[in-house]
Amino acid sequence: MGSKRDKENEYRLGTARIAKCTCLCPHPSAVQRNLNSSVNPGLNADTLGQGSTQASLEHASLGKDNAFWHSLNTNVKNLHAVISGHDHGDEWCAREPTYDVIFCFNKHSGYGGYSRPGWGRGVRSIIFHSAAPLVGLETYIMMENGTSHTSE
Repeated sequence: MGSKRDKENEYRLGTARIAKCTCLCPHPSAVQRNLNSSVNPGLNADTLGQGSTQASLEHASLGKDNAFWHSLNTNVKNLHAVISGHDHGDEWCAREPTYDVIFCFNKHSGYGGYSRPGWGRGVRSIIFHSAAPLVGLETYIMMENGTSHTSE
C-alpha cells in the first residue's frame, strides 16, 4: 500500500490525463480506455489475463487504474460511455455500477494483434440520442463483411 502522498500523486496523474481529453462543451462524451473484462452477453472469448497484455490476474496490478477511473468519471462532463479496444475477443457492453456509465468492448477492428477463427473484424459505432448521460446510447459493431452485431 502506498502513502497518502502516493495516492494524491496517482489522483493528480489521473486528472492530468483526463485534462488532455476533456471537452468543456455540452456535447456527449465517449472515451476509449483499456479495461478488464468479465462475463457478459456478446462475444466474450478473451479469458482474463490471456490474449492481451492486460495483467488482470496479477495481484500487483489490481487497482492501478482506480485514480484514472475516478478522475475520468468526475472530470469528463456528459460522459456516456467508455470504450475498451484492448480485448479483441470481447464485444459486449454493460453499465458500470459505481458511476453508472456504460462501458463496451470494441472488438478486433484491425489486422494486427491477435484473433481467432470466427471472430471476424468489426468497428464499434455509437449513436447518441440525447445529451443526458443516463438516457443511454445506441451502439453496434459493424462487421467487415457488412453485417452488424447489436449491443444494448
